[in-house]
Amino acid sequence: MKWMTRVINGLGLGSFVFLFVSLFNQTAPTLTKESILSIFLVSICAGILSVLFDIERLNFLAALVIHFAGMNLVVWAASFFNGWLQGTTWMSYLGSMVIFYTCSWVFLVIRSKLITRELNQWIKQNSGRSQIKV
Repeated sequence: MKWMTRVINGLGLGSFVFLFVSLFNQTAPTLTKESILSIFLVSICAGILSVLFDIERLNFLAALVIHFAGMNLVVWAASFFNGWLQGTTWMSYLGSMVIFYTCSWVFLVIRSKLITRELNQWIKQNSGRSQIKV
């Protein structure tokens, strides 16, 4: 079940970030069935690669670097397959990856803060209910 949760979270985050960044990108790729499937595949890989952050032997920075490198490989393959790299320099590609990665990180931080706030409110509201009074 944990793997399916990672896949679904990756799909949601990846699709959202792609559409959000595309809003501000003058050269956003044309959506075709192949490009949509590629975005889904990249998003699924992002969700699966997030398991790196659960490996206790890896510190956060090491997991982040490995995840970023893995995502670069997956995105590069999808970009090559879809012809998104035509006329793109290596530096502009890396710049785009940093933008996508940063947007993803910001989204995850906001989502975590919202979930934490809701859980804290729920705990505060229900803290006295489970105590047995004699």
